Order: sequence, then C-alpha cells, then structure tokens
Amino acid sequence: MPYDGLALAAVRGELAPLLIGGRIERVQQPERLAIIVQVRNHGRKFRLLITADAQAARMHLTENAFTNPLALPVFCSVLRKHLEGGRIMGLEQLGYERIARLVVEGRNEIGILGHRVLVAEFMGKHSNIILLDGANELILDGIKRYTHAVSRHREVLPGIPYLAPPNDKLGPAQLDIDEFIAEISGQPMDSKLHEALQKRLEGLSLPVAREIVHRSDLPLDTRVEFCGHYELRRTWETLQGVLQEVSANYCQAGIFYNKVGRPVDFAPIDLSHLSYAHRDTGTPNEIADRFYVRRVEQDRLETARHNVRSVIVRSRKKLERKLHNAESTLQDASKADLYRVYGALLTANLYRLNEAVDRIELEDFYTGEPVTIELDLRLTPALNAQAYFKRYHKQKKAVARAEQEAEILTAELRYLDELETAIEIAESLSDLAEIRAEMVAEGYLRETVQKGRRVAEAASEPRQFTAPNGQIVLVGRNNRQNDIVTFRLAGETDIWLHARGVPGAHVILRTGGQPPEDTALEFAAGVAASFSKSRQADKVAVDYTLRRFVKKPKGAKPGFVIYSNEKTVQVAPISP
Repeated sequence: MPYDGLALAAVRGELAPLLIGGRIERVQQPERLAIIVQVRNHGRKFRLLITADAQAARMHLTENAFTNPLALPVFCSVLRKHLEGGRIMGLEQLGYERIARLVVEGRNEIGILGHRVLVAEFMGKHSNIILLDGANELILDGIKRYTHAVSRHREVLPGIPYLAPPNDKLGPAQLDIDEFIAEISGQPMDSKLHEALQKRLEGLSLPVAREIVHRSDLPLDTRVEFCGHYELRRTWETLQGVLQEVSANYCQAGIFYNKVGRPVDFAPIDLSHLSYAHRDTGTPNEIADRFYVRRVEQDRLETARHNVRSVIVRSRKKLERKLHNAESTLQDASKADLYRVYGALLTANLYRLNEAVDRIELEDFYTGEPVTIELDLRLTPALNAQAYFKRYHKQKKAVARAEQEAEILTAELRYLDELETAIEIAESLSDLAEIRAEMVAEGYLRETVQKGRRVAEAASEPRQFTAPNGQIVLVGRNNRQNDIVTFRLAGETDIWLHARGVPGAHVILRTGGQPPEDTALEFAAGVAASFSKSRQADKVAVDYTLRRFVKKPKGAKPGFVIYSNEKTVQVAPISP
C-alpha cells in the first residue's frame, strides 16, 4: 500500500506530542533521497526518518541504523545550517494530503530569531523534501531540484516561492453527508465505488477505500450506478468512523503477511477484507518502520535474486546450444559405420574399378543390398577407399568427444538447476552472496571488488527446525550449506533427505542413533519438499536414507552427491 494521507495522519498524530518542543541535535542524509532528523525531547532521543524515494516515500520514527556517506551532501549541509539547534514548534498536515510541514524555530548566524519549515511531500515519483524560509515561504533548497523543463506546475530552486503540488481532491473531514453523496454520485456510473472514493477524496489509498466499502457491508466490486442514497449514507458513516479511528490515540496500525510470511501491506487500520494469514500490530510509527525495513530488504533481495538468476539463464542458453550441437553429432554416428562399409566395399572391389567414374554401385556384402558410393575423380580407387576410412575414424572420434561433452553438459545443466533452486529459496542477501561466491569459484561470474576494497559477507548458517517430537532438522539452502549439513554436521546414523529427481536442499534429521519416529520423518520430508523445486506441488516424492549411504564423488561440484539404500515417501510441502 502506498503511504497515503491516512497513514501520514496516524504517524503525525503519534509524532506531534513526542517531537513538538524538542530540539534538533543533528541532521544526517544517509541516502540520496533520505534524511534523519535527530530530536531530543522529554529526556529521550528520537530519530525521524523522512525519505522522498519514489518507491517508499514516507516519514516515521526509526530504530534502524544507517550508514552516512563519506562526503557531506549539499542538501544535508543546508539543513544542518538552518535546523540544527532549532526547536520544533509544529508538525502539520494539510487536511489529509500527503504533505507534512515541520516548523522549526531557531536563530540565524547573527542571532535573529526566525522560523524554517521543512516540507515533506509523499507523492510517488514526485516526492520531495524542501526547506523553506518561514517568513516568506521562499525555497532555501530541495532534496530534488528541478525547473519547468521537468515540471510545468512549479520549479524547486533556491530563492523561488514555494508552490504546493496540485490537488483536485476533497477533504473527507470537511464534507457533510449531502456533499459526499452528490460528489460520489457524480462519478462515472460504471466506475467501482472504491475507485470513486480514492479518486475524489484526500488520503485514501485503494486498499483503504476497499476496506471502507467492505465495512459498509457492500460487495467490493459495487459500482456507482448501483449506489443509492442508502448505500452512500452507509459508506459516508463508515468513512467518518475510519477517520475517527485513525485520529484516535489508540490507533493500531498493522502489517499484513501472506501465508509464506512475507509482508504484503500495511495500514493504519485493520484491512479486514484482505485474506491475510497474519497481522502484526503496533503504533503507526513502529509499524511503518518495521514494514518498510522489511520491504526494502525484500526489494533488495529480489533485485539481487534477479541479477544472479539472469546469469544462470544466460549460462543455461549457452550450455543448451552446445548440448544441441553435441546431440546433432551423436545423431550422425550412423554415418561413421557407413563410411567404414564404403571403404571396405571399395577395397574388396578394386579390381572392378578400371574406369574413372564419379560413382559406382556395389553389392553390400553385409546386407546383400545394392549400394551407390560416390567417388572423387581426382583420386585413385585405392585412395578413395582410404578417404572413406579416414572419414570413418574422424567421425568416430567426433562421436566419442560428443558423447563425453554431452555427459558433461548434461551434468552442468543439472548443476545450474540446483543453483537456480538455491536462488529461489534464498531468504537473505547473505544466502545469495554465498551462491554468488560459488558461481565466481565455478567460473560463471567474475569477482568484483569495489574501489579496491572487499567487503566480507557474513556466511549464513543452515536453517534449523524442530520436529514435533523435539528432534532437530537441518536444512542446507545452497550448495555450500548442503555440503556442510551432509558431511560435517550429520552423523553416520542420521537420516538424509532430498526431494526425488528435482533440485533441492539437503535435509538432515538428527536421530541420535535411534530409529526415526514417523512424525519426525514426515516433518523432515515435508521440509525437504518445501525447500525444493517442487515446493508448489500438492505432493512431492522425497527420498531418505542413512547419512552413511550418501557419498560425494571425487572432483564433484558443490552439493553433488550420490546415495543408495533409499526409501521414498510422498508428502505435502510444509512451511516450518
């Protein structure tokens, strides 16, 4: 969900009593479009994050650490000059617009008391952070500067009067019921009610607008044409209730998670129309901080996953082309035997080849069938026979090379499948860093060191789960971890599991030398199914055997093993 006006109102409502009256101790700019304002008030220190990032523009308190750049950005220098040491006098929001104004009182270089206004606009790609002179609303600087070449509406440059972003929406708190009904009734008849609410009223994202329709006991796909006075009155009453809920001191914001535990949305109210698996609640600032940290981490993880996966895709295409060529050579293997037969037939019939001809028909003494053999007029019959024998030996060598190459290429493609599955189940950047390091070691990637410095990534550890009976289950999420759990952490009598016939994680059920219980074995098999390429299937075949029956061939790639004495169970993937 975007950081809408209601989310800003909830955050501002919590922030105002915490920050107003406080003194700004420090301003930092850890990222190109983000600032941290450190405030001391009520004997406590608060860190206010404001960012104009197009994908995550927002404002809230944060507990997270940020790394500052080596060189001080110009905008940060301006903020420090005008804001540090100042006292926060107000934190305003214009209606339910996505604009916040932090009013700061302080003295300039010659001791004159004045006001500065830090304006934060949360407008997607048009988001900005702008510092104003409070006396005349002139721009002192902006985190994004631009001219009319970029925006027809306004310029953001030092010395220019500040002009707020255009807004044609209505303030929901200022509308009475008759104005509300008239406004929504005037929307296109075929538009959905939640779309009309979001289009005409400040502060409402589509998820919140859908929630208002849902709380009004109307279907989510209700269209304006089917809304009479009764339906719109209920919608207006629900809207007023939501506004009161957001402005109340007990407002409980929430993060909404899907069934695999990923945060998919957040809102200052409960989105009861969503089919979420879990809701994590807290104050608006706590929830916003938690949600965006996880979202930023998830975005970075997905970007890194895409980058590494793209290397796999390119490598796979190259290998598949080579395998196609090798298989084409193997399909021509029958020609080698044909050349040998031609050479033998010519040798046996040299006495008949007295005339210079470009072809001759001879009886194949293997099949008794007539065979037409092409001859090179530049060569004697004996040399023609030798030429066919040479072609036979050359083709046989090519076939032998192709067989070996096809075997190697097929094994390498299987290895890429394993890598790709490891990429898909990676849960952190450190997981992907290990996979990337493996790809560098195997020659799929070049090692890169930025500016002569190499930043060491902390190696991730295999996952550990507890079966219903209390036994430990270990999971390797990449080939390095697979080798570790199988050959370092597992005992000879532990149970080794792997999804049958598909790439996946090595899973170890620690048994302590005792026969595994059925519940523990089924749990471990479900985990192995979940950490495999078949994790979306309803049922997955999982092999299991004692660890001592698992071997790693000499010179094999990371994660590759052979095993024996296995049994197979059909289980549903589980998310432990």
